[in-house]
Amino acid sequence: MLLLGACPKTDDGSGGGADGSGSGAMGPGNAGSTAVDVGCQSDQACGTGEICDLDTGECVPGFDCSQNPGICQFCGEALEDNDCGLGNAEAYCDEEAGVCRRTAGTCDPCSIDEQCGALGVNNLPNKCVEGYCAQGCGACAAGFQCTAGACIPTAGIEVCETAIRCSEDLQCPDGQRCSDYGICLPLCTTDADCSAGEICWQDAGPLQGQCVDGCQTGETRTSNGVSEVCHGNGRFDVPCDTPGFVCPEGTECNAEGICELTGCQTDADCPLVRTYCDTTTGECVPGCNSDDDCGAFEICEEGECKQQGCRGKDVSCNIGEWCCGHDLYDDASSCPAGVDEGSCFLTPDPWCRTCNDDNDCADIDAFGQAAYCYELQGQDENGNDISYGKFCSVGCETNADCPRGLPCVQELPTPTEGVTTKGCLASICAPISEARSSNP
Repeated sequence: MLLLGACPKTDDGSGGGADGSGSGAMGPGNAGSTAVDVGCQSDQACGTGEICDLDTGECVPGFDCSQNPGICQFCGEALEDNDCGLGNAEAYCDEEAGVCRRTAGTCDPCSIDEQCGALGVNNLPNKCVEGYCAQGCGACAAGFQCTAGACIPTAGIEVCETAIRCSEDLQCPDGQRCSDYGICLPLCTTDADCSAGEICWQDAGPLQGQCVDGCQTGETRTSNGVSEVCHGNGRFDVPCDTPGFVCPEGTECNAEGICELTGCQTDADCPLVRTYCDTTTGECVPGCNSDDDCGAFEICEEGECKQQGCRGKDVSCNIGEWCCGHDLYDDASSCPAGVDEGSCFLTPDPWCRTCNDDNDCADIDAFGQAAYCYELQGQDENGNDISYGKFCSVGCETNADCPRGLPCVQELPTPTEGVTTKGCLASICAPISEARSSNP
């Protein structure tokens, strides 16, 4: 039995648009023509503390994230009556500007991974590669290849320097198409330019140079009186056991007369840990595209499997500890000095703070719950009453708001009759406080 006894109370902000931070346009070759201010077209065109109103082209005050960078992930979602001024756009905290800003798309300029968004169309973390955003990869879209965990243009990341953004083919120059990632890329010339399951249409006509769905391997048809089968390259031809027929490169003839693709097609085809499928060669190679390619308690970072670190206080840490980068400390910058992200650490003050009376707890303000001094009592193995000491409660809503092993007690008595409070409190505060004192 645990008894809780309440102790007596002894009593630069520069904007865009007209001031020059927006972009302007002047007629070519007309040095004396009037400059037309088109205003900002991205958040990065605005000054500290500002974002771009894309409807008006004006820089306006943004949502402050300087004290809690992690809050931007909830913009337009869980921030009640507040969309951070960005509508439903995914956001990140631009710590230099101090406000939440829109994440960038494929081939948009970047300096850190966070600018590119948490999860891309492949449901894998996006990357900032040589100054440009790239989708995280498993299987990349047509015209892109997976390199070190990011989908980059097949011709190289330098394509991003002059890339034109698009939403349909008509917005691209002649000889280019709008890719699945929203930038214009050259028309395909070989199947390697297309996504898995697609082929590059070579016949003259409106589809020439376009990636189209190939046939299903093993499918059959009759063309001009000749029986054909769909081979592993997505194209129909005579069975490969036909005299004189040679399977295309990268395939081999099986017993059914079908040219099967050789090597791996996806990462799942590579059973060895810390390997992934290089789809351009069909070989399993060292490295990773996602955490699934790594071993237990490892994560994939920049194409390499690395030790994962703690995954949450209740999963990885000891009694009385927090996990830096998770739970209440999901913003790793709020962890105590010297504690790295992914490390467990002993709960700091004010949890399990020793006290003599309520005044010793008056400065604690957590979750809107008042803090008081409580004497924690119990019984020994002989049934005798014992005291574990006096400790401050720390406001909470659920156990998730407390260090591992410390419960959130829902109805703690207060000096005001009929009024209760919630707080992290339990007899384990005694050894936690002692451990903290011996390792300041």
